[in-house]
Amino acid sequence: MYTHFVNIESDIQNIGKLETVTRRILDKYELDQELFPSILIALTEAVSNAILHGNKEEKEKQVEVYTFRSDIGLHVRVKDQGDGFDFSNLPDPTLPETIEEEGGRGILLIQELCDECTFEENGSIIDLFFKHS
Repeated sequence: MYTHFVNIESDIQNIGKLETVTRRILDKYELDQELFPSILIALTEAVSNAILHGNKEEKEKQVEVYTFRSDIGLHVRVKDQGDGFDFSNLPDPTLPETIEEEGGRGILLIQELCDECTFEENGSIIDLFFKHS
């Protein structure tokens, strides 16, 4: 179902390329431009996490982006080459005891922007789903 869309070298400077990648995804699947901000922000957070936490900014490692369009929406998969993380035990970044900690907001933001967000392979894959009309 998923088809390879692009590889991104694990350099945080490559985050700037995601605007073009997102536009290419919308064009490829002929999706409403209203989805652009949600997809761009969620994809940026997912790829940033993959580069920083999954691949530890090791430039020889890649972040792979896969996509497909179903009858009900767009599916985007972001895969890193790291060991994964415990996605079932994420701290709530909105609680008073964690509100001032760095990090932890990206997954929350992704979950708010997507209609569905799931993890596979111990967290080294995140699947994002966006409904379309």
